[in-house]
Amino acid sequence: ANWQGDYLYLTATDNQTKYLLKVNPSVSGEVVIENGIQVAGGAFKECSNITKVVLPNNTTYIGDNTFTNCSSLKEITIPESVTKIGNVAFSRCNALTQINFNAINCDDLGSYNSVFSYAGQNGTGIKLVVGNKVNKIPAYLFNPYSSTSYTPNITSIVFEDGSVCSSIGNNAFNYCNNLANVYYFGSASDWNAMSIGSSNTPLTTATRYYIDISSNNDVLSTSISKYTNSSTSSYTPSSITYTSVDTSVATIDANNKVTFIGANTTAIIQVSITMTDGAVVNSKYTITKAS
Repeated sequence: ANWQGDYLYLTATDNQTKYLLKVNPSVSGEVVIENGIQVAGGAFKECSNITKVVLPNNTTYIGDNTFTNCSSLKEITIPESVTKIGNVAFSRCNALTQINFNAINCDDLGSYNSVFSYAGQNGTGIKLVVGNKVNKIPAYLFNPYSSTSYTPNITSIVFEDGSVCSSIGNNAFNYCNNLANVYYFGSASDWNAMSIGSSNTPLTTATRYYIDISSNNDVLSTSISKYTNSSTSSYTPSSITYTSVDTSVATIDANNKVTFIGANTTAIIQVSITMTDGAVVNSKYTITKAS
């Protein structure tokens, strides 16, 4: 093993695999780990000055204690490739405000895993964003211990447009009693088709917003319904903004009509919705040019 600046690396004997073993606790700000590097358990432990970490797209395992006591970490993205998360991986990340969970098929966790114990408890709340390729939310993921004092301070969940999530494991959100709002980019029937395991009362009793983005003759529109106290009603947000992700592919005018450039027939649109309580909910929508 050898240090390269603030990072301790080990290259396997096959000279193909490079491991990040340890990060100097003095490292601060945003850290981006290049693709191809495997991050060892405990690598970022006690790095109390980092605020954001971008893990490699090839990451399959987030080991025990990988981010324990990263007390300034505000945002973490769990890549699509992750299939296993070790115990205490994000414990005491007290400043977390956003978790981007993109793992397509992550294994269920056991009870008393402490993966997200105390996460976000020093802040105003964590927004959990579930990527649209995620097939399931693992059992016990956000239930680190059988007590509310350990529970991550998750206050809202966003299921991105086009979500294929079909199941939520037992106890995934048990004791997440600060969970107030779920923003689901899809229909009520899509939500009701999802298998939700036992002991997820905070999830099933939170206020839900069903958000349907559509287009008619290349004009974008969004309808929202609000489900609370077993009743559904129409909901009007403060504002909705549509932005073309790539203006060389398509542009959007003041009437939300999409104009495709050249031979392009599909475009990705960033949709930003400001709710009446000030919360901002974002998702991407793919539009196909009208025939």
